[in-house]
Amino acid sequence: MNRRKLENRIKESYENIAPDITESILLDCDTKKGQIIVMEEKKKRKSFIKYAMSMAAVFMLVIGGFSVSNVYKTNNAVESVIMLDVNPSIEIQVNKSEKVLGVTPLNDDAKIVVGDMDFAGSKLDVTVNALIGSMLRNGYISDIANSILVSVDSNDKTTGEKMQAKLMSEIDSILADGNVDGAVLGQTVSKDNDIQKLAEQYGITIGKAKLIKQITTQNTFYSFEDLVSLSINELNLISESGSTKLENIDSIGTASSSAYVGEKTAKDAAYAHADIKEADVVKVKCELDWEDGAMVYEVDFDTKDFEYEYEIDAKTGKVVKFEKEGSDEEYVPLNPANNQTTSNEYISKDAAIAAAIKHAGVSKDSVYDYSCELDHEHGMVIYEIEFKADGYECDYDINALTGDVVRYEREIDDNAKHTSTKKSTSEKADINEEEAKSAVIKHSGVKENDMYDFSCKLDHEDGNLVYEIEFKANGYEYDYEVNAIDGTIIKSEKESD
Repeated sequence: MNRRKLENRIKESYENIAPDITESILLDCDTKKGQIIVMEEKKKRKSFIKYAMSMAAVFMLVIGGFSVSNVYKTNNAVESVIMLDVNPSIEIQVNKSEKVLGVTPLNDDAKIVVGDMDFAGSKLDVTVNALIGSMLRNGYISDIANSILVSVDSNDKTTGEKMQAKLMSEIDSILADGNVDGAVLGQTVSKDNDIQKLAEQYGITIGKAKLIKQITTQNTFYSFEDLVSLSINELNLISESGSTKLENIDSIGTASSSAYVGEKTAKDAAYAHADIKEADVVKVKCELDWEDGAMVYEVDFDTKDFEYEYEIDAKTGKVVKFEKEGSDEEYVPLNPANNQTTSNEYISKDAAIAAAIKHAGVSKDSVYDYSCELDHEHGMVIYEIEFKADGYECDYDINALTGDVVRYEREIDDNAKHTSTKKSTSEKADINEEEAKSAVIKHSGVKENDMYDFSCKLDHEDGNLVYEIEFKANGYEYDYEVNAIDGTIIKSEKESD
């Protein structure tokens, strides 16, 4: 009720309570003309009582109007916001009486969960029950992914904490009734501008944003963007498995790892690949982690003589990465072809260097400042070879089993004198693109018909006018720089596609 309506209501009430009696008084005066009318005290008191009654009625009406207004505000004011996160992210607004004022789905999965249900005016517990039931029916919560985060933002901290504990208990019971051994995380949150901005940027609740922020603060190798797409179950697994200690977060149950092969399988895969027995392991650590867009088991273990580090794909059990170090910290990579721990089947260093020199097209006598080390790259054991020759710096990866060139790079040695390459700052090239392409084909040994994703552009590089040529062929990516004045190959690189 606005102010003007309230004033009109008061005016009408006063007029009804105190009627106009002027006309009856004048008529009475005419009939008693010439008579002396004695005014008695009793009548004056009666008039005062009527006036007092009318004013009391007006006062009661005013009080009633304000009461109606206050009740309206109380029933429609948001007292608390409850956030439910699984992968769906949902916000529930409630008043002081825990009646639902609105439900807001924050992502596409949440829209599926809410559907066409209208919760306005419903009790909070009824609404939560319906939403959890929908998550169960739509497969967002199951034995495979059993975690849910409950966050409460309330105007009163004590009220918020009580509501959080109550909701955690209710949700745990709902999941149990749905035959799911759930993991429920709970927290109370408060206004934080930084967290609010992150939540709005990524379309999640401030509850999930706060959880991710805690993890990234304690483990700086994670970024917020890396983790934002993960479900609460995956975030829960990371926090349980690693060294992360989440503050001010209560929990019921344990995150499910049923979607993954399990720690024992991951360890067995690592031991088999390293060709050792479990009995030979003196120390082992296995943790679930998020690496390069996938969940992996990080398996680190020691034997009497060596230290091993493995990454095992959590869903398939396959080896993703591995290393082996000796007790003297000298790196000794494994042979992925047959799981041997010795290099007896590898080609010799001399053979690897000879393969690199031959590919580079330089004489052995011109090679200097060279190094050759055994390493693991591209999923295989390789020799990393670096050397200088004929005014160039060369960098090669040679397959340690076959002697094939896996990757190479060649660029001008800035500290050497050059006789074959002319420098130019001119925008005009002496050779055309086709001539540059022919030089690349001759150097790479690739047939023109095998080339694809080919690009060629004229550019300046270190004072040289060059053609920058990139292409793919036969499972490799090639990157060349060709001097646009004399057609000399300035830089060449090849690596697995």
